[in-house]
Amino acid sequence: MTIDLSALDLPVASYGKPLQLLLSEIDEDPNQPRKIFTPEAMAQIAESIRRRGVRSPVSVRPHPSEPGRYMLNHGARRLRGSFMAGKESIPAIIDETHTDLRSGHRKPTT
Repeated sequence: MTIDLSALDLPVASYGKPLQLLLSEIDEDPNQPRKIFTPEAMAQIAESIRRRGVRSPVSVRPHPSEPGRYMLNHGARRLRGSFMAGKESIPAIIDETHTDLRSGHRKPTT
């Protein structure tokens, strides 16, 4: 039995394929607990991204206060490394159910 989902307004990522989002549309979560990345580790990931691209998509959610932008859930090193590597976009999956790092509660979806 096949279910037709074409009438639903779902982002492409919902079908299992990551979107290519512009790096300029993604903001890091200011409440992200991991804030320090060694220069050596960042240089290494940037070089890997230059050679191979980003192999594992980052996770984002719609920005809570800026329509049309995204907030990073997971993948700060990949995001920063992509900037360093001179990339314009990154593979990303939209996860609107991401747990708020400060409260441990899920953000409501609209």
